[in-house]
Amino acid sequence: MILYKGKNPPQSWDETKFFRDYNSEDFLVIVPTNRKSRDLKRKLTVSAATGINTEGINSFVSKIAKAAGFRFRLTNDTINSIFISQLADAFSEELNFISKQKTELPQGTVRMFGNMISEYKRYGIYPSDIYEKIGAAGGLSEYDKGKARDFARIYAELNRVFDENNIADYGDLYRKIIASPEAAGAAFGKLYPKVKTIYAAGISEFTLPESQVFRTVSESSGTEIIINIDCISRNRPLFSINLRSAEQFERLGFMKIEDETSDDHTFAGYLRGNLFMIGGKATEAPGLKNAPVLYEMPGFNIRSETDQVLKQIKLLILEKNVSYRDICIVTPDSETYAPVFRNKSSRYGIPLNLTYQYHGDDSEAVNFITGLFSVLVSDFSYRDVSRLSYSRYRSLMPVRFDVIRKLMHRRAIQRGFAKIVKILTEAEAAGLEAAGTTPEEVEKSIEMLSRFREEFSRSYTVKEWKEKFESFVLKLGMVKGIIRLKHPAVEVDFGGLRAFLFQLREVLSAEEAFGKKNQLSCAEFLKVLEDISATVRFNTEERPESGVLVTSPEEIRGLRFDYIFICGLTEQVFPGRYRPALILDGEYHRSENNHYHEKRNLFYQTIAAAEKTVYFSYPVTEGDREFAVSHFLRELKQITSVYAITGVKAGINPGDEETAAFRNATREFYNPVIISGDDLLIKASNLKELISEEFGEEYRNKVERSIEILKNRAADKRTGKRIVLREDGELNEYTGKISHPKLTGKNSFSITALESYAGCPFRHLVEFLLKLEQEEEPEETITARQKGTLIHKIMSDFFTRLKNREKGLVIRGCTDSEFERAAVILQEIAKSRISEFEELEDLDRTTITEEMLGIKGDFNESLLFHFLLEERSKAGDDLPSLFEEAFNEFEPENEKLAGYKFSMKMDRVDTAADAGENAFRVIDYKTGKSPAPVEFEKGRSFQLQFYSRALRQLFMTETEEPEILVPHVFSFKRDPKEFGYKDIDKGWDDDSVFEIVENLVSNFTEGNFPLTAEPGSGDAPCKYCDKKSICRVNEKI
Repeated sequence: MILYKGKNPPQSWDETKFFRDYNSEDFLVIVPTNRKSRDLKRKLTVSAATGINTEGINSFVSKIAKAAGFRFRLTNDTINSIFISQLADAFSEELNFISKQKTELPQGTVRMFGNMISEYKRYGIYPSDIYEKIGAAGGLSEYDKGKARDFARIYAELNRVFDENNIADYGDLYRKIIASPEAAGAAFGKLYPKVKTIYAAGISEFTLPESQVFRTVSESSGTEIIINIDCISRNRPLFSINLRSAEQFERLGFMKIEDETSDDHTFAGYLRGNLFMIGGKATEAPGLKNAPVLYEMPGFNIRSETDQVLKQIKLLILEKNVSYRDICIVTPDSETYAPVFRNKSSRYGIPLNLTYQYHGDDSEAVNFITGLFSVLVSDFSYRDVSRLSYSRYRSLMPVRFDVIRKLMHRRAIQRGFAKIVKILTEAEAAGLEAAGTTPEEVEKSIEMLSRFREEFSRSYTVKEWKEKFESFVLKLGMVKGIIRLKHPAVEVDFGGLRAFLFQLREVLSAEEAFGKKNQLSCAEFLKVLEDISATVRFNTEERPESGVLVTSPEEIRGLRFDYIFICGLTEQVFPGRYRPALILDGEYHRSENNHYHEKRNLFYQTIAAAEKTVYFSYPVTEGDREFAVSHFLRELKQITSVYAITGVKAGINPGDEETAAFRNATREFYNPVIISGDDLLIKASNLKELISEEFGEEYRNKVERSIEILKNRAADKRTGKRIVLREDGELNEYTGKISHPKLTGKNSFSITALESYAGCPFRHLVEFLLKLEQEEEPEETITARQKGTLIHKIMSDFFTRLKNREKGLVIRGCTDSEFERAAVILQEIAKSRISEFEELEDLDRTTITEEMLGIKGDFNESLLFHFLLEERSKAGDDLPSLFEEAFNEFEPENEKLAGYKFSMKMDRVDTAADAGENAFRVIDYKTGKSPAPVEFEKGRSFQLQFYSRALRQLFMTETEEPEILVPHVFSFKRDPKEFGYKDIDKGWDDDSVFEIVENLVSNFTEGNFPLTAEPGSGDAPCKYCDKKSICRVNEKI
């Protein structure tokens, strides 16, 4: 539909004739996006002798505003979000309904408000309009009216800040231009002195202010305007928004012109008349000119879907010699799909031209800067120090964060600048050398951190923060560091840093946005940095000729490609669910019908942009979710044929004899095109023979070597087995066999270590023999290991004192007065041990004190008090006799274990008076879960059985054999079902324990260190393990 404003309206319109007859300098083309402007300029410049005037609608408006003398800086999502957050905080006492249950406005609400305000301005709706509507709205509840008033207040305050700081949204520029027609006309004449006609095309919807801007420019400059809106009157389900825009122009005095540009026999014309019309029937659409072929490609999940898309693109490139610039991937869900395509594209050797918007925190340079301030606010927490230590920009600041991280981990320090300085200054030269540093570097690190902490731990005004931060970044040399590093992500790092610093400068320049706050603390300033990092968006430089374009339906409007792939075509994504706004939605925001009409139009425009082929792809599932295919595709199938592709099939050029021969030789196992390394692996055996015949034995050997590497990698993914590079350079998969003299010649074993080996030989190899440690963040609370060590020391001290200094005091069956005396003694010992425990942080010390001795000193509710109760009520006359007793170089009287020595330490050994003087019982303390019976049955837990058998031998006399009673486990786990004594009645007095140990020793010395669970065995004992990333037992099973 053509609409005209000017002095000489044409009788009819033909776009082809217009571009052919007009001098290119005489017209200005307005298109929906800047990309379309650049694309059109490139195409028209090829045939035009002079320059082409093309603009995106937003760039056109901003240029007119600047040329008219309006002072402004354009806002964006980041600036809106930061200012709204600050204003909501500053006026929180005056906001009655919004987020009263929270200390600050949620980020989701902030972003929603920012988007709503920008949209309202586009439609010419301002706070006064909202207040007026609230007063006239009889159907609104008081709650909804309250929310609307709060929103209008924030909107009004944001406008005030914008006005005071010359910040503007595009809607504000519309308002200024409409209000100043003479300035707008003069600005247009200055910018485009030779232009006689403005031609706007490819734009689906014009708001009323946008329409008024075009009318104002036309009337004030005397320039004719032609508006080409892609729509036909009879298909309102598809073009309702477009038709409303056309009717709006007619009301503003534009004339409707007959469009003679014929497309009745084109595929786009066919879609215009039939898509989404009720009662359409499937047809081949005969007689259409150059109708593209339509294919449907369902994928099992998103990864499978994207693999299929990239495979099809690779086939187009290899078989049809299609250029990258002629292919486009379109997805409504760029947040999900763009990163997946970016990660997979290198595997297929397909360069991409991604228009995906990066977040500020995608830039490592931005993360390093915010991380430095995060370290200050968290008082140098291990987590923040660790992040800085792994940053590729850590060398820009002369601080050895990697050394600090190592020392904090070694000393289990969670946070604290004073503690870090202490461990650095007290570290010996040898320890520093082992950590990879020197005393001089340590001194420099302390000096730099102290200066940084001294300067930025204070509160400053907004202006002072701006000056200090910019000075700091300049001294840091971040820009030079990015360039010097030459990292593959340099473009993202630099783009993110540039966008981040620009937005920060914009935000800090508007001090009024921070309301009544005169100063910001470091924590408050960090909040601003983090908000900007999370909200700022930026694009890397677009390279139209460099790769396959990946973009959104909105950005493809007006462009043309031979091949288009529309991804994510599910009901959840395209059209997607309508999410109404919360404030006066029915009056001012898009209705649900508008939402679906807009998405329909985008779907149509995306298909219409294809010259040869359109591929529709979608995932069927993702995780636990199931997806429904978009009803857009179902409705398209009602009017035209869409062919299904269930697997990637390559075509072949019949005239290519060499290719045909290759196909004949390999058709039994696959088609001729090898798309990736995985395809090469699948076809390996057949290819080797073919390559040998064609290229010779030497080349075949090289290919075989590549295939073997691929096989090993694939085996690694499928089975979890490790790949080991032997000394001869050959790759081999890890079989669980290690050959080394230290293993085969070993004859001394710790029972604890053997039990670890029985649990998982591979983990024992990694942790105890290779000493590979996975560095983890020190826990914020006392660790299980620390708690276990403390309890063992307290128990040993307590029973030793009772035996040596408190003779006659027996806990079991004791009187009340004896129980009270024992409780006092236990408290004294516990307090002393807790105070001496250097590994504990202050918070941990308080936590463990409350657990051991009771909250606020209430010992009756403590863990140790309940231990005394259990000990007192235990049946029998067992008397604690040995505590933390070590037996080294124990040699079992067993011929299969002859020559082997074992070391062991027993937590406690009781003598059983009621069973005789030569009767003993082993007691084992547990702070975690006690071993399950299955662990004893499968021979993974045998420590207490071995101790019992060892006691029988150690206490054997010439005249009497000792009686060994059933071992006990005492669990200190604060769980009623776990806490207290448990009998170990599974094979505790069985000679089979020696057989178990002999089998383990034999396997150990033979170098057998397999994974615990084998595929298909159903035997998977491990749940959590910090070595899973190495052994990949889950993938194996």
